[in-house]
Amino acid sequence: RFLGGSRQLRLLQSLTAEAVRPVVQYKALVEALEALAAMAHEPKEADATAFGQGVSPKKESARLRGLVQGDELRLAGLEAIFAQLDADADGRLRLADLERVVAAVRAGDGDAAAGEAPLLERLRGVPGLDGPVGVDQATFVSLMVDKAVQDFAQGDRALMPVFEALDADGDGTVAQAQLLSTIERFCAALPEAEGCEVDHRPLRLAQAFNAFANDAKLLDYQRFVEMVSGREGGGEECEVGAPRRAAASTYLEEEAERSGERECFGEGVDDQGEDDPSCDAWFFGEDPTEEKMQRTASPEKVAALKAAGEAAIARRKQMEEVRARLKGALPLKVEASAEAA
Repeated sequence: RFLGGSRQLRLLQSLTAEAVRPVVQYKALVEALEALAAMAHEPKEADATAFGQGVSPKKESARLRGLVQGDELRLAGLEAIFAQLDADADGRLRLADLERVVAAVRAGDGDAAAGEAPLLERLRGVPGLDGPVGVDQATFVSLMVDKAVQDFAQGDRALMPVFEALDADGDGTVAQAQLLSTIERFCAALPEAEGCEVDHRPLRLAQAFNAFANDAKLLDYQRFVEMVSGREGGGEECEVGAPRRAAASTYLEEEAERSGERECFGEGVDDQGEDDPSCDAWFFGEDPTEEKMQRTASPEKVAALKAAGEAAIARRKQMEEVRARLKGALPLKVEASAEAA
């Protein structure tokens, strides 16, 4: 997309991950607040086709949850976000802790998506959050692990709440002035936030914006996803005119791209809607769609094999009896007495 000697290519080549760190941290805190606000409602069951046709939502959710829980770096990042939210550092998140973060990420934007209640009002509806109990770190991490799985099911719409927080006028795009002013207010309210300490922050962020903006100098949703979902170690090379692959919008989509797609030779569920074990038969080196070859032995061959086995058992027992008799017949070693000497 960016190859061909364009000005954007030069900007991308000079861009570093440090330039977008404040936006990535902004994204992480908005996602955490949205996950906490969602606790006010009963969790929704995953759609039967959320993870793909023929894949069991229950099985796939468990597999993805295991991936996140086994990622120590990811868990450490979630604990760091918890510490960022926990203003009084007492190990529990309460409404008073979250109010300052809400003000920072929603600066100049009182509402979330159209038709939704303001974020702070939704947080007030979470049982126990506006009281002494609060949410401890283990609960928060578990909540964010579940959110990672839900985001994977949502696909490329997972970051929409973050984008809408930046899109103050709701026109579906973010201008450079919007992004810079929002991040400046964010860093002024939370100067300890990761990325806010970057030198020449406005200049670097403006350069990052220009690298991903369209010809109208605007960020649409997909370009925003590309900006905040960059990989460590540089971008991928591609040929001019090659089909563009959409950027991964969630953590687990990035993990799936790194590890490869999950294979499944059979259907994920059977005719009754239950998990079909043949879906995972490939783990054992089998392809359940291939016709099985059945070989039958003649009765004479079976009888001969059985007789040979019985003869081997009989010989083994006979040898054990011989060893036992020989052991019993061995002379005892008698030590000479002092008188005999």
